[in-house]
Amino acid sequence: MDLAPSQGLECNVIGKHVDEAMRDVVSFLDSARVHNFTYVRIIHGAGTFALKNAVWKYLAKHKEFVKDYRLGGEGEGGLGATVVHLK
Repeated sequence: MDLAPSQGLECNVIGKHVDEAMRDVVSFLDSARVHNFTYVRIIHGAGTFALKNAVWKYLAKHKEFVKDYRLGGEGEGGLGATVVHLK
């Protein structure tokens, strides 16, 4: 599955501290849910994986609206992005 821009939104939190990034991610996911997006992409970068780990921890705790999630594939950001499938 490729993520086309018309299928969803993306949130770029590269370079932010984890607490600031997570405020943005939570707000972004709330907005995506309100707008009934099926897939969204969170761009967290690779680096130390601190942002990726925080994002994945949050997603794992919110199965009520997160169907699944994975690292980005080719053309989706690879290790520096997470694609989220929303319920």
